[in-house]
Amino acid sequence: MNLAAAYLSVIGLSALPALALAQEVDPRALESCARDGASFVAIAKCLPEEHVGLQMLDTIARDSFFGAAGTDLSERCLGLNDGKYTGAWSCASSAIDAAVQLGHRLPKGSRIDDPLFNGLNRPELMARLEESEKAAKALFPEKTLWGGNMYRALK
Repeated sequence: MNLAAAYLSVIGLSALPALALAQEVDPRALESCARDGASFVAIAKCLPEEHVGLQMLDTIARDSFFGAAGTDLSERCLGLNDGKYTGAWSCASSAIDAAVQLGHRLPKGSRIDDPLFNGLNRPELMARLEESEKAAKALFPEKTLWGGNMYRALK
């Protein structure tokens, strides 16, 4: 049992999310937030969304999700959004939604000659993707994420 879980147990809150307290943010998210000498207050505000964005970009690059298409999309969106994971995930998420929506509207049997579209048009993954995002957000149960952040979209 870690120190946080032991403390919660002592004060009678052993059922509280001790698991969330035991987890740590991805060091790459911390590095992103700490760029340009940001204060600890700015880092604390930035960290939840950067962490979740980074986790989701890693998720879509897995072979069990979009594989090479996810990696390509992540790299494009990171480039468009100055390496910020929050903006890059918003960019990637919007592109995935656009691919799936377009795929639903295409006549049966038709194809678009775009490898990125063809790799992202996987509607069967949407529920798993949503669950992955929910799991990534679990580290920050007190935060409402994605409150109108600015990002550059894939065109």
